[in-house]
Amino acid sequence: MRRLTIFFLCVFLVGNHDIFAQTNYSTYEEYFEKINPTSFKEAEDEFSKAVVLNPNDIVAYNKMGSRIALDDGDQAMPFFQKAIEINPHDTDAYNNIGSMYARSLNGEEKAISYYKKAIEMNPLNPDAYINLGSILSAKRQYEQAIDYFKKAISINPDLAYAHYNLGFLYHSLGQEVEATQSFEKAKVIYERKGLDRWVRMTETVLFSVNNKEIKN
Repeated sequence: MRRLTIFFLCVFLVGNHDIFAQTNYSTYEEYFEKINPTSFKEAEDEFSKAVVLNPNDIVAYNKMGSRIALDDGDQAMPFFQKAIEINPHDTDAYNNIGSMYARSLNGEEKAISYYKKAIEMNPLNPDAYINLGSILSAKRQYEQAIDYFKKAISINPDLAYAHYNLGFLYHSLGQEVEATQSFEKAKVIYERKGLDRWVRMTETVLFSVNNKEIKN
């Protein structure tokens, strides 16, 4: 049987990437489907206003770091570190630092450590579970990765990309019934949210799984 190429969608950074604008886009897919990041200058201006009003605004530091990370991860790190300096229990900052290490050469173990710290700070942070599951899947630790994706889903069953990635993990283990069920759940959520591109992509994956046509 030929297998699907594993393709994981990762949240990576916590913080709406359009930075301070008021939007209703709460998921990874909605962001890429419907909006574009603000310019760096706009983000910088809004950040400056936010920290003048409140120099200890950890949300502002996380959001600015997330915007900078789109261009330069090294320059983003001090913003996340500042958030932790302000609040050592800030789960989002630990998650974001983990994501910076996940993107760096040989940074996997540090990434895992920071994701676990994010979970320690807030056991109900689904993004950290998803990111940890994604990095473990890249290390082919599929059973552990499944546990983390399932935990994220138990916190928020509406995370379509968690169901989607879980489908690939099950497929990697040859558990095709479970894989199909996960992809179907993802498709239903995408349809409900009106994310047509992601619906089509999931339909393609389902067709391939059911017809056993694609491989690693």
